[in-house]
Amino acid sequence: MWRNSAPAVRKSGVRDCGRRHCCKIVGLGWTASSTTPMPFFDPPTKPLPQGYPLPAVDANGVGLAAGMPVRILVIPDWLTYDMPLEEVLQLRAREGTVMPILELDAYGMLWFGEGAPWFSLKPSEVAAVA
Repeated sequence: MWRNSAPAVRKSGVRDCGRRHCCKIVGLGWTASSTTPMPFFDPPTKPLPQGYPLPAVDANGVGLAAGMPVRILVIPDWLTYDMPLEEVLQLRAREGTVMPILELDAYGMLWFGEGAPWFSLKPSEVAAVA
């Protein structure tokens, strides 16, 4: 699914394919000596841009938190505009499905995946599932 070139590895252990958007591949976020999950992403070292963090509320105004199941309302064009067709189709297949939020990052983005973050969405692009 990821590009054939080897991703760069930062000190935090996050591998980055070099794209501007949300295709970070990381480890499971668990320490070897603990069952307590650790954050997948390091906190930002610079001040956040104006308007961030995004409010942690879904499209209906319901508060969001890590671990909550949400319905993916849309896979937006801002996420897929420079991806290969195969990856776009894999992401578009997630529209309408229910997935748990893996993490809310410092910018207020919601991260999804199966065990490790695969893609992120804005809170307004999901709906909490009761």
